[in-house]
Amino acid sequence: MSGYPGVQSLENIFSKNIVQSFQGLLEMFLIKSCECNFNILIKKKINAEYMESSGINAEYTGKPHPGDDEITKSLQRLVTGVLTHPMTIGKVISAYTPKRKKDKPKSIHLVGTDTPEATMIYAGFYTEMLSCNPLNPIKLTMVSPSAGNRQLAKDCSPSNPMLINDRCKLTAWDGLYHDFWERFILAKKVEKPDVVMAIHPRLEGEFWGPTVDLLLDENVKVAFTAFNEEHFKQALERLDYVFAKYVFKGLNPWVSGHVKQTPHDPNMIWASNQYLIVFQGRTVDMKTLTLIEEPTEENLAEAEDEFERLLNEAS
Repeated sequence: MSGYPGVQSLENIFSKNIVQSFQGLLEMFLIKSCECNFNILIKKKINAEYMESSGINAEYTGKPHPGDDEITKSLQRLVTGVLTHPMTIGKVISAYTPKRKKDKPKSIHLVGTDTPEATMIYAGFYTEMLSCNPLNPIKLTMVSPSAGNRQLAKDCSPSNPMLINDRCKLTAWDGLYHDFWERFILAKKVEKPDVVMAIHPRLEGEFWGPTVDLLLDENVKVAFTAFNEEHFKQALERLDYVFAKYVFKGLNPWVSGHVKQTPHDPNMIWASNQYLIVFQGRTVDMKTLTLIEEPTEENLAEAEDEFERLLNEAS
C-alpha cells in the first residue's frame, strides 16, 4: 500500500499489461550489453551480501534486506527508465517513417525538448535510435525554447549541424516549432521531416495550438507520448477537437518500468512514455467542414481501371 492516505498502490494502478510491455526493452538491453550487465550484477551481489551480513540495511533503513531478486528487479526498472526515450524515438522512426533504401537517411524533429532529451544526446544514447534503424542514417533536429535545449542550439544550429556519429547528424534550434517551420522549412533551408515527435507534451499550453494546427495542415506524421492514462486522455481530447486522424493510439511497448509518484501531488503516478499517439492530417476538411472519406478498395480498383484505360488510349 502507498504511504499516502487515499492513494492506491502502484500495483493496482499499473496493470500487468504495462508491467509486461517493457520486457522487450529490458531483454534487448540485456542481450546487447550482457557483459556489462553481468559485471553490474556481480557487484550488486557482493554489495547485497555485505549489507546482509553486516546488518547495514536494517540499521540505516529500518527495513529487512529485500533479497537479490528484488534488487535485480529494481536495477531492471532503472534500466528501462534510462532507455525508454531513445528506444521509443528509434522505434517511432522505424515504424512510422517511409521505407527507404539502405544508407538513405530518415529525418525526425523532436519538439518541446528539454534537459532529459539534451542529456540523452550528451550521454550518447542516440546509438539506441540507430540500433532500431540499422539500414538508415538519422537526421535528428531538436526544437524548443527551453533552457535544456539552448546549449545544443548554440553547438549545432541549422546553419552548422553536428555529425555526432557516422550515421547521425544533429541540429538544434532555440525557439517555437511553428516559427522554426516558417524560418527554415518554408525557406527551404531545412528539409520537411519524415516524422515530428514530442515526449510528454502538455497540449493545453498556449504555444502547442499553433504547432499542432501547422502539422495537421501540412499533413506531417506526428508522434506524441503520454506519461499516464489521464495525460493520454487529455491529449486525445485536444486532438479530437482539431479532428486529428489517428494512425495509432494505445500503450507504448517501450514504456519505462520506473513508476514514479510526483512529490507535490501524491495522487499523480506516472511512467515515462506509457502511451503513444501517432496521427497524420485531419478527418475533416477545414475549408468546407466536410468529412474526408478514405478511399475504399472498390474506389481504388475503379481508379486503377480508369488509369489503365487512359494509358491504352494514349498509346
